[in-house]
Amino acid sequence: MQQTSNYQLSQWDAEDRIQREDFNSDNAKVDAALKAQAETVADLEALCAGFGNCRIVYGSYTGSGLYGADNPNTLTFDGNPLIVFVSNTIFLIRGSVGYSADPQYPNSSGTVIWTDHGVSWYNSSSANWQFSVANGTYRYVALLAAD
Repeated sequence: MQQTSNYQLSQWDAEDRIQREDFNSDNAKVDAALKAQAETVADLEALCAGFGNCRIVYGSYTGSGLYGADNPNTLTFDGNPLIVFVSNTIFLIRGSVGYSADPQYPNSSGTVIWTDHGVSWYNSSSANWQFSVANGTYRYVALLAAD
């Protein structure tokens, strides 16, 4: 009698004698494999539940060369942003009203404005500190609330 390669289940040939013990053995193997699979899925679901309440989005934008309160940078998302990282330099945390791109330079500070699905920021000193240099490419990563 032949057997399957993964679980060694019975594969009868025409001349093989079919016996109840073979069926019982196969059913026990299938039952054990299904139980192990269900336990693995349950373990993964429990593990994922502990990862928190956010999802990650990322992208880029091109600077306009403009800056100041009348020309803020704005990112809009399909969810509620909790934290936004821009070009590995500024970290915008929901609830904050300002940012500092470089603590050594007082002019690098800016203002942050939060909405339900976005964030805007501006710097009154320069497009450089607003991360809006003309044609500059800026990358961001945002953590959005999962609910």
